[in-house]
Amino acid sequence: MQARQTSPSKQTGSTSAPSTARETVNARLVDNLGVTPAEFQRFFDRLKTEVAAGNRKALANMVHYPLGVGGSEIKVFTRADFLTHYDSIFTPSVVAAVRDQAYETLFVRDTGAAFGDGLLWVSGSCMDSGCARRALKVIAVNPPDDERTVQPPTAVRPSAGKDVLLGNSLPEGAPGSSGPCRELPPVTGSITVAGSVPPDDVHCYRLVGHSGQTVHIELKSLNTGFTIEPLADNRSDRTFKAKNQPYDILLGQTLRSVSDDYYEMRVTVRCAPGTLTARGPGFCPRCPPSPCWPTGWRGWDAASRPLAPGRP
Repeated sequence: MQARQTSPSKQTGSTSAPSTARETVNARLVDNLGVTPAEFQRFFDRLKTEVAAGNRKALANMVHYPLGVGGSEIKVFTRADFLTHYDSIFTPSVVAAVRDQAYETLFVRDTGAAFGDGLLWVSGSCMDSGCARRALKVIAVNPPDDERTVQPPTAVRPSAGKDVLLGNSLPEGAPGSSGPCRELPPVTGSITVAGSVPPDDVHCYRLVGHSGQTVHIELKSLNTGFTIEPLADNRSDRTFKAKNQPYDILLGQTLRSVSDDYYEMRVTVRCAPGTLTARGPGFCPRCPPSPCWPTGWRGWDAASRPLAPGRP
């Protein structure tokens, strides 16, 4: 998440005539953020309007996720997270900073444009994998320490029970990009994996996907997110359609911490309509149980070719 940034109380050249100050800001927007002054002016005006009106639903669409909330253990991965924690993000000081910010005194650098000496930052966010499309978004909010009135959520503790697997009990497979990955068992339905990740460590779990499967991953924790390259980056939940390939799920702490963070990760696999989740009577005994088999087929031979209906 975006680290807290600071800006000087006065922008260089802010004592010049307003027209000169505006030209300076315009030039910095083009050079540092790659946006046109007209584009930024529209976002600037809309942000001030929505903040003044307290229109949290509109503001939720103007935020880049995950949103950095400086000095806070609040996780804002989704629009729902933002709406839940809105009052702890747009505190009175942040609202006043946006309301009172003049275009001519904006502080602009390569990481973004600052409102109110760094209480809120705006920058261009990539809207696709190749960053061919960019859009202005709020990328970080830094409420003052004395205005954080909402307590962070209670840390998740691993549950006991036969339906919860301890992550360190799973076998290690081939190393991934961040070290050894523990192999998740074939999933038909849901499984939950529990563990705790240290501040400077990454836990890796490998899920073998199959075409026809829809995978949903939900992570419950205080300070941990998961990444699946290139599908998800620092998320708490993600749904995707699987292919015939392995997926490495990397878990790491989002914010700076000095203690281990407990988590529970629930992995749910569903098959698309018109497919089956298990072999059932009449299916080839060599077929593994985890992929989704199309209905009407009796099974596959050793070369993964469909067998004609009625063959054993």
